[in-house]
Amino acid sequence: MGLEDSGHPVDVSLDGLPANVGEVLDAARLLPRLVSGVVGIAAVWSWARAAGRADSDVDLVVLANEP
Repeated sequence: MGLEDSGHPVDVSLDGLPANVGEVLDAARLLPRLVSGVVGIAAVWSWARAAGRADSDVDLVVLANEP
């Protein structure tokens, strides 16, 4: 999968992630193309550290040109 960063994909492996986490990250990578002003997305906390558990949520930081 490539998370979008100002239109430049960054390759991130989804191997070993639960399907629902992969679905969230796949959807998140589309956000910069679908929402004007979104310039980047980053996964943070447990899933970003490869420490997520079945009950962990997916935390994302969305960078935008304006609030």
